Amino acid sequence: MTSQIWTSPSIVEWSQLLLNSFRHWTRRELFERAGDPDYQARALFLSPFVVVSHGLEEDPLLNYGNRVALELW
Repeated sequence: MTSQIWTSPSIVEWSQLLLNSFRHWTRRELFERAGDPDYQARALFLSPFVVVSHGLEEDPLLNYGNRVALELW
């Protein structure tokens, strides 16, 4: 069975941070948010558009990529 990375508690938490940050800075939702944080983490990972994030290092490192980003990488 293939691991479903979006079920990891740290990914669920990070997904909420990404979605909340996007809403904060753009004043809109990345996609219509429905369901609980687990459902939203799955929806973010399986979104049909690229989603990536990076840390705050001096030379930032990518720390999240959804399925589309990983397929393109």
